[in-house]
Amino acid sequence: MPTRLLQIWQRLLASGLYLGDHMFRENVQWSCIGKANRLIVKPNSDAPDDASPSPESGPDMAVLSSVIQISSGDYYLTADGGYRGASSFWPEFATVKPSCANEWPDIDPFKTNFNVVKENIKWLQDIATTDSFVLKRGLVPPYTDNFHFKSLQCGEAGFDDSEDAVDSTEDTEENSAKADLDGIFLIENWLAFNDAAKGGLEEIKKTHRVVPILAYDMKGNLIDPQQYHCALEGATVELHFTLTHWSFTARKDQPATMGVDTYTGDIVMIRIIAPPIYTPGTPSKRTVLRFFNPNELPTKKSHH
Repeated sequence: MPTRLLQIWQRLLASGLYLGDHMFRENVQWSCIGKANRLIVKPNSDAPDDASPSPESGPDMAVLSSVIQISSGDYYLTADGGYRGASSFWPEFATVKPSCANEWPDIDPFKTNFNVVKENIKWLQDIATTDSFVLKRGLVPPYTDNFHFKSLQCGEAGFDDSEDAVDSTEDTEENSAKADLDGIFLIENWLAFNDAAKGGLEEIKKTHRVVPILAYDMKGNLIDPQQYHCALEGATVELHFTLTHWSFTARKDQPATMGVDTYTGDIVMIRIIAPPIYTPGTPSKRTVLRFFNPNELPTKKSHH
């Protein structure tokens, strides 16, 4: 095993929150916070009292980690989240959450560990269910033998609509750090790839700010939004995310068993371990002709 991969593996194991670790389950628990259940780090009963979180700060969300390959199917991890206009899922551009499906990596030891990742994710869903509910959605697609799980970009559509969304003149360390980012990360320069997304972006430019996907290349550089698609789709990455469970009751005209347990994995950070592997079928040598011969098919070999 290459030293670089061994170091990544050992670091993830040491975190206690690596989904490929059998001991992972001892370190987390579900906690009801607000209207949802959130996966948190299990409090350490041996820790001194002053090490416990204050009631104001609340428990720490568990930032789970896994090494996965970002699937080419169900891929919407782009600057505009693939927005094509209002829908039942995303009624407006500001509500879009860029997402991707995560599947089996083809790199050891993570390839072998993915069996444990699969078991742990299913276990996490099974211990946070609502009595009588039979439907589960969001994290793992139902009715499929090809296991993969879905994760979403934290923040709505990569934008923040908090009161300090508009540029502040206060000279803070946070603002200074943001100023260091390339101009492409500013909302006035943000990318949109069709008329619906461009229109939606224009409507929120004065009320929102960009929250870029924290995706880094193999050298540790933040990936340019223009490169999200070609850099991330098909890449093997170190994925860090949090997990939330929502319980939605059935409609009045439905039986109670039609309620849905929904699980969302919110991306915290992505780091590329291996870039996408492309295998284009281009020939090594090609003859360029000035005129087209209708009697000569492109698949025929020239014997001239």
